[in-house]
Amino acid sequence: MATTSVKLTAAGKEDLDRLQARLLLLGHKMTKEEVLELSLRSASKKVGDLLAEREGDFPELTDVQVRKIMREVVDSAESWGKTSWRDIDAIAYGWRKYK
Repeated sequence: MATTSVKLTAAGKEDLDRLQARLLLLGHKMTKEEVLELSLRSASKKVGDLLAEREGDFPELTDVQVRKIMREVVDSAESWGKTSWRDIDAIAYGWRKYK
């Protein structure tokens, strides 16, 4: 197995130790390497969350930007005709394809 050294700040090391301890409390004994590898795998699937964490939070939107986004959402709506909650659940959860 190839390994790479990574330098962490004191705060990063504390975060890694804290995460490792939380996992242990949940009954999952893992090495720091395992914790980092799984964290990286998880973060690579949710790049938006990773960037939001880096930014500190999602950027503030102006009222104009919010109105534009809301208009796009409303304009994207389409009539499904007569539907029940079961139909909506089946489509939303992928049990059945819509049209």
